Amino acid sequence: MKYLLGAALALGCVAGCASPSDPVLDHWHYAYATIIAPRCTTSACHSKLSEAGRLDLSDDATAYRELTGRACDDTTTAVAGYVDTTDPAASRLSELLRRQAPTGMPPAEKLVDDEISLIEDWMRGGALCD
Repeated sequence: MKYLLGAALALGCVAGCASPSDPVLDHWHYAYATIIAPRCTTSACHSKLSEAGRLDLSDDATAYRELTGRACDDTTTAVAGYVDTTDPAASRLSELLRRQAPTGMPPAEKLVDDEISLIEDWMRGGALCD
């Protein structure tokens, strides 16, 4: 898994040489493309075909709506659902990713701490759809 994150960061470098401390790494579209899409949208999990747990993460706009309770272009509705912007570590999403719940996600292999931290940083930054 460390290699996947390294490859994702290397791809980010092609698009502008983002370092791990670069704010671009806190952005939704980056987190979706590098972590959520490759790890959570397989045919047996949260794809359009299966929607495991009734959660569709098949594209970034749908995943954003499912996880935050609002659409990407909605800046007035408070973020809710799986995401907690005031205490990301206590969010339902972090609980699942850190395997603190009865069922951890993704089921086959736990995300590395850097990937979870990136998602929590995105929440901490307001869970914006940017």
